[in-house]
Amino acid sequence: MSEQRRFAAAAPLVAVTLSSVEFAHLGSERTLLVRSVTAAGGVPLVIDAALPQPALRALLESADALILSGGVDVAPERYGADPEDRALGSVDRTRDEVELEALALADELRLPTLAICRGMQLLNVARGGTLVVDLPRDAPSEIGHEPGMSELGRPAHEVTVSAGSRIAEWTGRDGRVAVNSQHHQAVGALGAGLRATAWADDGIVEAVEADGGRVVGVQWHPEWIWPSDDHALALLTGFVSDAAPRRD
Repeated sequence: MSEQRRFAAAAPLVAVTLSSVEFAHLGSERTLLVRSVTAAGGVPLVIDAALPQPALRALLESADALILSGGVDVAPERYGADPEDRALGSVDRTRDEVELEALALADELRLPTLAICRGMQLLNVARGGTLVVDLPRDAPSEIGHEPGMSELGRPAHEVTVSAGSRIAEWTGRDGRVAVNSQHHQAVGALGAGLRATAWADDGIVEAVEADGGRVVGVQWHPEWIWPSDDHALALLTGFVSDAAPRRD
């Protein structure tokens, strides 16, 4: 057996949801997420959530873990917000549908799940929680949660990570941690079974977890900053390490 085949057999297969529709303006950056899975010791399985995925169950049954990536706003009707609200950004209802199904299947299959930025917001909505529609309008703060895409490669503000959380376990750090940031929405009322495990200084929830740490959401973007940030790489590596291959 070749070295490549031995590695693929031993390394966790990590399903990663992305959107081909968003590649036009995020393409080169989105490849960082795929690369991060490999850097963390996994094998990426990319799922295009911009298209219906009739074989989604089969794909996830072959996987050892799931990552939901960042992107456009969650459709407001999913959490009882006004669809005509002018503060809303772009939405992709097909992506919502595919990723909500992926979350449900991951729960059924007991797959370790990491939900990033929009992914964390969708996770909260999937469990009956709500979102803050627009932070500048609805929860104004001196913290720059949306400094611009060009700033994602560097920390934007600090968060406080709860001791005993899965993130603290993965990274060996709790308390104050500097993270990057790019979001205008945030978790509002927590969904069923979720607990907050990190907060910005203005009280915005920056991480959640559920099911004993099998499901983790982060509001920041470790997949963007891992090449230069040890904490981000440790978080991703810890997640992939939790995803022991289930295949024979």
